[in-house]
Amino acid sequence: MPEPSFQAASYDLLPEVIEETFSFQFPFITQPQDQQKEMRLFGPAPFMFYDRHVNEGQRLKYVASLPSLTDDITRIVDDRLEELKKTGSRPLPLWHETIIDFAFIFKGARRHINEGDREFTTDVLGYRIRSLLSEACLPLISNWVIHPRAPKYYSTLWFDDDGSRLPPAGVSTPCEDFKIRFVPLDRVHRDVLDLIPDAIKDVMADWHDRDLATWIFLPLSPDSEQLLRNLDSLWSRAPKRRILASPCCATQGFPVSFDHAPRPGDAKVTPWTLPVVHPSAMPCSVKSDLRERSAADDTVHPRSSCHPSSKFLDMKDPTPEGLVHHVWRVAVQKDTTVIVIHCGNHERIGIRHRASQTLYLSDVIDLTEPGYGKLHLGTLMSAVCDTLSRYQAFREKNPVPRTKKRPRSPEKNEVRRSSKRQRLNHLLERSRVHSLLGQRDSKILWTEIAQRPLLLLRFSGGGLNSSVPASCLRMGSCLSRQVQAPVDHSCNTTGESYQSSEYFLLTLDWEIASGRTAQVFPGYLQLTLPGGRKLLQTVVAKIAYYKEAQERVRQEYQVYQRLWAHKVKRIPEIYGLFEDVDNLATILVMERAAYTFRQREPATKENKGLLQEVQPSERSACMTIVKAIHDAGVVHRDLRAENLVIAQDGKPMVIDFDHAALDAPERWKDMEMKSIEDLLSGKLFFRF
Repeated sequence: MPEPSFQAASYDLLPEVIEETFSFQFPFITQPQDQQKEMRLFGPAPFMFYDRHVNEGQRLKYVASLPSLTDDITRIVDDRLEELKKTGSRPLPLWHETIIDFAFIFKGARRHINEGDREFTTDVLGYRIRSLLSEACLPLISNWVIHPRAPKYYSTLWFDDDGSRLPPAGVSTPCEDFKIRFVPLDRVHRDVLDLIPDAIKDVMADWHDRDLATWIFLPLSPDSEQLLRNLDSLWSRAPKRRILASPCCATQGFPVSFDHAPRPGDAKVTPWTLPVVHPSAMPCSVKSDLRERSAADDTVHPRSSCHPSSKFLDMKDPTPEGLVHHVWRVAVQKDTTVIVIHCGNHERIGIRHRASQTLYLSDVIDLTEPGYGKLHLGTLMSAVCDTLSRYQAFREKNPVPRTKKRPRSPEKNEVRRSSKRQRLNHLLERSRVHSLLGQRDSKILWTEIAQRPLLLLRFSGGGLNSSVPASCLRMGSCLSRQVQAPVDHSCNTTGESYQSSEYFLLTLDWEIASGRTAQVFPGYLQLTLPGGRKLLQTVVAKIAYYKEAQERVRQEYQVYQRLWAHKVKRIPEIYGLFEDVDNLATILVMERAAYTFRQREPATKENKGLLQEVQPSERSACMTIVKAIHDAGVVHRDLRAENLVIAQDGKPMVIDFDHAALDAPERWKDMEMKSIEDLLSGKLFFRF
């Protein structure tokens, strides 16, 4: 696409743009009356479920008020403008596209967001901030901070969504779909690339896939606004700061793990001033409070953490404590300092201080008052400057050696062939990391797993590292060709003690595959045999939180029971159905495939999302599997490229039966058979 013509005199509009940005205010919006009841906040799950798995050294310990925060953030904008005046810098011209953005924002924005019958979900609120204000601020911040010597305004910041976040379970679930990141260097415009300082280039190269700040969007409702205001209660009786009891898993007897991996700390220079905390007031290590297992003791005690002595862990509705723990956990996973909690017309800005494990919060901010644009611009600038400062301090302690010889650049067609081959090999290798068990060990593993009623679940990766695993009790038996008869575990109840021969450990990574019902995590299970030998096996776990999703996962397990009873082949083997002892989640653990048909053949403009590389043998095998599923009285109802997979043995398999129907009409089977035939033949992109 040709670049727009550039004339300095025509686009010298910065003073007007600055004035409009500084005085910007959002018009007050209201949720349609018939939707307000549905836009209430849900209870603790799934947020408390994951909040318990933050590494001990990164948990939230304190929360405090910082009334001066908004003034400090606004001042960073004034200070930068004063620097420009002292250097004699004149207003710079803007790109043609940027002018269009500003014209849209300041002329048509109010009509666009003030539709009285519009449903303002959390995603819409994120879009409102991004498209109506943030996109206009990015060129200014880029020029003021990243490439100040550039002859014109051009954005080196962008909005990205890589799919790694936890998708909302409903329209009124808090959402984090608002990612501001550095533009990768290979996508930076050539006019400004050479003008970016080398130190900043290093940050953009190494941290281009990191978020610069964390936004939490609550649904537009009276409940959300009241919850935001009720955060004042956290320090109302303790003006300086309030000590919080961090949510944690209650499994006792398991050794406490601490993640000591080097990670960036706090920035040395910040636009805000935090209170000085005396070292004697710092929290002590949790090691003395948690029972560690000795070498001679291999017993664990799965206790429910929802006991009367903890108001936070016993909550039924969202609380200020629950909200701050949730936003802190998201910031830990994103490794960000600046946090914004937004609920439509109001928000708070938070600062995560890692050294003292304290969350500092501003007063409630009214977005409908004039001048919010300047505060928003300062918030984005603060996030960028904080990231640059943190990276510099981190690299001083952890230098990275530079490679002098640059590899040869492959040809374009060679890149396409190698990238596809490398992607499939990578997916296959990851799925087989802990799956190379011999026939004898595989039989032993399934025999032992089928007899063990307790699953210990922990996260390792994606910013989480469970200090103690969560306890999950078995609710459904193993379903596998290697298990002859299901084992009855009905005698096990919460509160009992379990020996090492009665439980196994499941470790999950934060590499989410978004399902229509629940979230799917890859991981591996570890089984310790009586002699001390360990067996590892790669698996996937489907986790559901809310009542409707949990019912669907239980129904999916019943479908698998029907299919295995009819000896249907080429469907996943099931390690069991489990339920968290705190009643926060239902978990289905199953066999892991190598990759899906969609991963093998991603949707592009060329293939228009159609499958064009399915081999005749694969097409025939898939049709045979679907026919066997129908003969068992099951209709899948969600056959698509994401649910057709290649197993680790290289053969096709059908997965994900959470929308399947039992004893469905024959016409449904005929329709599904026709749709899967067309899908595998590359005739249409269709989901029944």
